[in-house]
Amino acid sequence: MLRKNSIFFKISTLMLIFTVFTLSSCNDDDDNTNSNQTSNIVVEVTTFNLNEGVDMAAFQARDAEIERDFASQQPGFLKRMSGVDADGKYVIMVFWETLEDADNSIEAFGQDTSVADYFAMINGSTFLAERYTTFTVPDINFTLAENNVIEITTFNLNAGVDDATFIARDAEIEADFASQQPGFIRRTSGVDSNGKYAVIVFWETLADADASIEAFGQDASVADYFGMIDGNTFLAERFTIFN
Repeated sequence: MLRKNSIFFKISTLMLIFTVFTLSSCNDDDDNTNSNQTSNIVVEVTTFNLNEGVDMAAFQARDAEIERDFASQQPGFLKRMSGVDADGKYVIMVFWETLEDADNSIEAFGQDTSVADYFAMINGSTFLAERYTTFTVPDINFTLAENNVIEITTFNLNAGVDDATFIARDAEIEADFASQQPGFIRRTSGVDSNGKYAVIVFWETLADADASIEAFGQDASVADYFGMIDGNTFLAERFTIFN
C-alpha cells in the first residue's frame, strides 16, 4: 500500500508541476494532423472488487473460462485482458469493433445464466464500466504475459483546450516519447461520450511504468501536453496482468 501511495504522490506532484506551465498555442499546419485512419473501435474498461470471501485464484480461473467460452465468441470481439492492482481491485479490458458490439455483449451477458456464478463473485457496489472510442485504429496485435502491467490514465482537458489539438499532440507524445521508453509494449488513447479521456499503456514491468513517469517529469518538451490536462480530474492506475 505504501508503494502504491508513493506512485500516486509522484504522479500528483508531476501534474502540479506541469500545470504551472502556460498552455502554448499550436501553430502546426493542417498537414501535420495525424494521418492515421480514424476509428470506431471501443475499449471497454471495467473495474471492480470481489465480494468478501471470494478466492482470487478461483475467480481468475473462472475469468479465463469466461474469456474463452463467452466473451471471445461475441460479435465484434477483438481482444480482452484482465489484471489486478496491489489492493485487489480488478480490471477487465475489452476491445470491440463498435460501441454497438459492446452494448450487445452486455445484453448477452445479462441473458446467459451460465455466467451468473462469475457475476456473483463481483461486488456490485464497486463495479464501474466505461467505454472510450479510440482516436485511431489501435494496434492490438500483441500478446501480454503475466506480470506485464496495464497503466490506465483518465482525465478531462482544461477549459478552452481544442480536442483536435490535444489528439494531434497525443499522437506525437506516443511516437516521440512514450514508445521510446524501456519496457514499452503498446499505447492507445480514446475519449468517451462526455469528453473524458483515457490513455492506456502496456508495460513489461511496474518498474518500467515508474521509470516512464520519472522520465516525463524530467523532460520539459512534454510540459505543453500536461498543460492541456485538468489536474483535478487526473487519475492513474496500474494493474498487473494475470490472464
